[in-house]
Amino acid sequence: MSIRPRPTQDIQLVFHPQRDTSYVHFQDGESHPFDANATRLGRRNAWWLAEAALLSYWAPDEARARYQRVSFEAEPIFDGTTQCYVAWNDRVVFVTFRGTEPGEPGDLLDDLTFALAPWDTGKPLQAVHLGFKVALDRVWKALDARLQTLATTRTVWFAGHSLGAALAALAADRYPATAGVCTLGAPRVGEWHFAAAHSSRFGPRALRYVNDADIVTHVPLPLPYQHAGTPRFIDPTGHVSEMRPPGSIGGCLWMITPRSSRTTIRCTPVCGPAPRRYAVSALPEGCRIVNDSRAGPGRAIRTGAKPVSA
Repeated sequence: MSIRPRPTQDIQLVFHPQRDTSYVHFQDGESHPFDANATRLGRRNAWWLAEAALLSYWAPDEARARYQRVSFEAEPIFDGTTQCYVAWNDRVVFVTFRGTEPGEPGDLLDDLTFALAPWDTGKPLQAVHLGFKVALDRVWKALDARLQTLATTRTVWFAGHSLGAALAALAADRYPATAGVCTLGAPRVGEWHFAAAHSSRFGPRALRYVNDADIVTHVPLPLPYQHAGTPRFIDPTGHVSEMRPPGSIGGCLWMITPRSSRTTIRCTPVCGPAPRRYAVSALPEGCRIVNDSRAGPGRAIRTGAKPVSA
């Protein structure tokens, strides 16, 4: 059983996870294969999608190489500051979006354009964040054309972190044959008509992982904005549940692990103002997820833990 040691603290990795050249995406993925035909988004599939969302921060050549190690092909669809990856094997397609990066004025403009705009034709009364809609529209024509060629024999799943989570939620809602969507640290995307329709359509196929201390998940402010998707909260002790943990503030890094027949989760949250980078780790048996200021993005201790019923 392998153990990933704690790295030394590096603030650059918090803001730029792609600079961590030692990180291994989809590690142990062969022991936890993605279920392309799942009717709900379990923890195992969420782990794959979270890894893919993290990989969306990497440059195209490196992202392709990392996907190829787990027998996926991948291609970027970039336009302006909107960055999307489409990755696929013979059973499934992942569509992931990069989150906000410091130093990208276009990202900040998209984030801060809070006005509500009407959502797609055929969805009356629904309105969404204008900046997120504009960001998705930049790549949608090319993305939709690519999915038409890939999705004939594959299921399509969406994922993203932060700003990328918002775009993943919108893209999943717009695409007519979405199998599931996993968002990590998502801001609020639309008003309550959109949120209600999104949650009703996807049910357990849309999970919204959120450390309640992550400030990004608290904006834009409610009324009129509402969250979409079934929440999975991380409390101060690191347990995942459907209940919002009380009294949390600030922002934290945190991780999820794929659900096997017997799995446990623990983590230690660390608060801070930097943009969140969500990382994941997998073990064939149980796992213990450790998260602290030394971990940086995409880093976790991987060690055995006493298995409990999942």
